[in-house]
Amino acid sequence: MTNNPLNPHQYPDHAIIDDDEIYLIDYLRVLWRWKWLIGIVTFLITIVAVMYSLMAPTVYELSMILHPGIIAVGSKGDYVYLDSPQTISDKIGSGTYNRRIVREHGWKPKEIILDFETRIDKRGKSKLVKIRSDWREDRIDDGKRAMASLVTLIQDDYVPIINKYEAEYDIEIADNGNKIKEIEIQKKNLLEEIAVQRNSLKKFIAEQGDMDKQILIEEKTIERITANIALHDKNRMAIDKRIEELSDDVLEGKENTREIMEERNEALKAQTGNAVSMLLYATTIQQSLAYADQLNREIFDLTMRKTDEEQMIEYLRNQRDTARVNIDRLRLGKKETIGSTIGDIKAQIRKLELEKDESLDVDIARLQNEIQKLRFDKEMISNVKVVQPTEVSVYPVKPEKKKIVILTFVVSLFLMIFAAFFIDYILRAVQAEKEAKKS
Repeated sequence: MTNNPLNPHQYPDHAIIDDDEIYLIDYLRVLWRWKWLIGIVTFLITIVAVMYSLMAPTVYELSMILHPGIIAVGSKGDYVYLDSPQTISDKIGSGTYNRRIVREHGWKPKEIILDFETRIDKRGKSKLVKIRSDWREDRIDDGKRAMASLVTLIQDDYVPIINKYEAEYDIEIADNGNKIKEIEIQKKNLLEEIAVQRNSLKKFIAEQGDMDKQILIEEKTIERITANIALHDKNRMAIDKRIEELSDDVLEGKENTREIMEERNEALKAQTGNAVSMLLYATTIQQSLAYADQLNREIFDLTMRKTDEEQMIEYLRNQRDTARVNIDRLRLGKKETIGSTIGDIKAQIRKLELEKDESLDVDIARLQNEIQKLRFDKEMISNVKVVQPTEVSVYPVKPEKKKIVILTFVVSLFLMIFAAFFIDYILRAVQAEKEAKKS
């Protein structure tokens, strides 16, 4: 038995390989048979795609970025936003503003179809909202106006909310301002009361000064009275000495007179004296008596003067005691009445000043700080802001010419290959049916 390479039963694997080769050759034959149809149609379709991409209107992308705006500052310094980026994005994406924009600019609804696309950070790290829209080259200015109108309409929607928050801040600022006015009135009253207390303090200090002056006057009076007492006492002592001297003279005169009288009496008894001697005795005795009488009168006058001096000394001592009593009274009044009153007034002034400085001034400072914070928070309130104004893309986004041409070429090539196989299959089926009818 000879080896036949075409015998599939002897070499089944070779037979399968031969069948595959024949099958691929058939495909290639089909493609080669219809090559002109495939090439021409694919070429024509590709030319049409090229012409379309060249003739299609150029479309540019307009984009801008919005920020939601701030309505408050939290206790930890974090911002409270006017609205969430998701809500703003949903409003824009739902077409809420499209009709209003079209009516605002007088565009025909069929002429311009607005389609705004939004992009936000889903993770919430960024609060920005990016808006984009495609516009033909000849409609770029309309697109810019549409973007501006969109921003205006969004901002208008939030104006009532902003006005509400600003009004609340204004009310709170006004309330704090009224509280400051009330505290300032209390402060003014305290200052007036402090002024009254200080005037009273000045009055009592003046009275204390007057008392010091009176005490000084009384002390000088005591010094003067003491000096007068010493002077009168000196006079009294001089009078006493003079009285003592005169009393000694009177006693001496009496002794002399008694001796003369005894001598006269002895002379009379002895009858030894003549008339002249008796006359001399008599004259001498009279003179002694007259001198004694003069001394007694002088002693009487001195005694009267001494009495006057003693009365004056007693009077002056009484005056001095009165002055001392006045000094004690003034010092006591100064210490217990004026001194304690001055101490009370000073304590009251310190209390009022402490209340003013540590209470009212602190409250005013606190309220002023609150007003500044409220004003700062109010200034932080902002509507939706345009972070990035409308920008036009540098290159057109439509049509994508290379992509269109390549995609059209590939798709049309595959379609024509499929069509070639389909046509070949139909033709073979028709031919097979004709041959079957002949046989």
